[in-house]
Amino acid sequence: MPPFADGGVHAARVTFVPQPPPDALSAALSSASFRGAGENTRAALAAGGTVGLLQVFVDDLSTPLLSVPLAPQYFLRPGGSGAVYAGFTAANGDAWHAADVLSWSM
Repeated sequence: MPPFADGGVHAARVTFVPQPPPDALSAALSSASFRGAGENTRAALAAGGTVGLLQVFVDDLSTPLLSVPLAPQYFLRPGGSGAVYAGFTAANGDAWHAADVLSWSM
């Protein structure tokens, strides 16, 4: 994890890979951050459904800091527009801090 308290500017990227390579999906499913969670994702896999990877990159934009398996059919409404709303939030407990988004693109 980058030292966010260093006062520097950090780059981040969030991607969704709808059909990840099997080895990447297997690694994400067995990661410590996913263990004990993701009942819907495991159910989708068991039923032969679609499971993709939500990946978060910070500073090193070629290696994901976090890869989370997601089954989109469990969080997108059937017959919906396909629109996605994205946002940012930040916190560090009781201390004051500024978290500024300097640029954004899709």
